Amino acid sequence: MRLQEILSPSFKDMLEHPDRIHPSLLVRSCRSDRSDFCLETVDKGWLTQRQMTQAAERYYLGRSHSGKPIFWMIDEQGITRDGHIGDSWVSKMLQARHPDAYYGFIASHCLFGQHLLGVAGRAVGLIESERSAIILSGVYPQMTWMAWVYPCNLTVELLKVLKGRQVILYPRASETMEYYMSCFATADYVRRNYGLDITVSPILEQHATIAQKQSKIDLVDFLFAEGPALQTSFAGAACRDSSFSFVTERKPKQKKGAKTS
Repeated sequence: MRLQEILSPSFKDMLEHPDRIHPSLLVRSCRSDRSDFCLETVDKGWLTQRQMTQAAERYYLGRSHSGKPIFWMIDEQGITRDGHIGDSWVSKMLQARHPDAYYGFIASHCLFGQHLLGVAGRAVGLIESERSAIILSGVYPQMTWMAWVYPCNLTVELLKVLKGRQVILYPRASETMEYYMSCFATADYVRRNYGLDITVSPILEQHATIAQKQSKIDLVDFLFAEGPALQTSFAGAACRDSSFSFVTERKPKQKKGAKTS
């Protein structure tokens, strides 16, 4: 994808003068609730138009010239770290367009939605997909929803900023429990070494079907597939009580016949 596919026509001058390109200007230039993702979310009934508009404002969602959503990574100090678009990053596109201006630059990523840490008192729901975090923020506003974007992005350094908050990780499902076990190991490490109040929800491992696990669904896929009854139960219990079975962490059980180390 070319850089001109990202930026609005008003950025023509900035493209010719890379020294004028500033992250905050990029964010302001393309804010929109009319990206392909936003339109699809409303069309499928995951969010109402009002909820979608509010979510787009909440997360500073952008729209590329071709309609793709831009998910900006903005930290708790309001600094724009990067923008995720399709399978690429805005920083890499800028480097490709202006290699001299961005020589040696390495983007330092944060959690998607990290700028929302300014909202005090709420538990943090952490999920892999930005799309799912956005949808959940509209359906279950009792929690502050963030995303780590890629499986390999869920690191100790990324989680340290959440110290002092109640944090619940929602990994996607799989037949081998690979995502759950990876999240469990990371959460256990940061809890023991950095004192984070962090747990891992087993909702998908406990309740997803074999077919759903084979498809590696996430929380949004599951809740909307199961219908309003489960959505209501989850909404009422997600933040109220950590003993709720959909939220409480479960240590991975070893399969029968497996050898212990």
